[in-house]
Amino acid sequence: MSSRNSWQNKQSARERLKAERDRQARRSKLRRRLGIGAVAVAAVAAAAAGVVFASSASGSGEHDDWARVPTDAAAKPLKTPRNVAADGVTVPYGDPHNGKVLAVYEDPRCPICRMFEQTDGDEVRKLADQGKYRVEYHSATFLDRTEDESGSKTALAALGAALDQGGLPKYLAYKKVLFENQPDEQTDRFADTDYLLDLAGKVPGLKTPTFEREVRDGTFVPWAVKTGKAFNDAKDRDGKPIGGTPSVLLNGARLNVLTQTGPVSPKDFTAEVERAH
Repeated sequence: MSSRNSWQNKQSARERLKAERDRQARRSKLRRRLGIGAVAVAAVAAAAAGVVFASSASGSGEHDDWARVPTDAAAKPLKTPRNVAADGVTVPYGDPHNGKVLAVYEDPRCPICRMFEQTDGDEVRKLADQGKYRVEYHSATFLDRTEDESGSKTALAALGAALDQGGLPKYLAYKKVLFENQPDEQTDRFADTDYLLDLAGKVPGLKTPTFEREVRDGTFVPWAVKTGKAFNDAKDRDGKPIGGTPSVLLNGARLNVLTQTGPVSPKDFTAEVERAH
């Protein structure tokens, strides 16, 4: 009986993982079909910047009491967090002179990204510390899939504030806390700045008055929009769109970091990196 239950649990996990990847692929395909690329995203940010956040701010029902960034946050002048890479969007880790680059693509609201970070995140950074590569963290916001969702952008903007105020250590610690407390994908609770600030209190020394102001004001929302656009435009070395998260590339070549039941083990991740080398 226990063997049958174990098989059923594994089957259920595979089905959930496949369903999530399929949903992400459909969303990415829809965005490409609708032309949400460089021109469209810029137009949304500049000409209709308040749409996403205005809709979220109005809200309805149980979410009316959520604290949200100002409706005009996306229309503010672009401010890039300190400690971002020279491209203005990626977060670097490791020796900047290392010629091998491991690109990690993730969305704050993506449950499989949470699973990958919690399973393999330490291994990713350990191998960078050993000089195998340097890491570039790329963030996506495509899970804000409707006009009344903004949690990916709001969470990313808060991560930008952590990077700006506390550098890479605070950014990584805060990202860990966000993943540990990631809401169900359907709730969009990362759109609530009170919730994001409560979670920031779990990172010692992060929740300063300046950090709190940057989160509440949406200081880095324009940067989050720009970062999301960069993900939409990104391609692997074969010219194919990145498409979904999590995606991990070594010098542009995709690594197989997911199985039917979840992320690969740290040991298997290392083996995949060695094969790609």
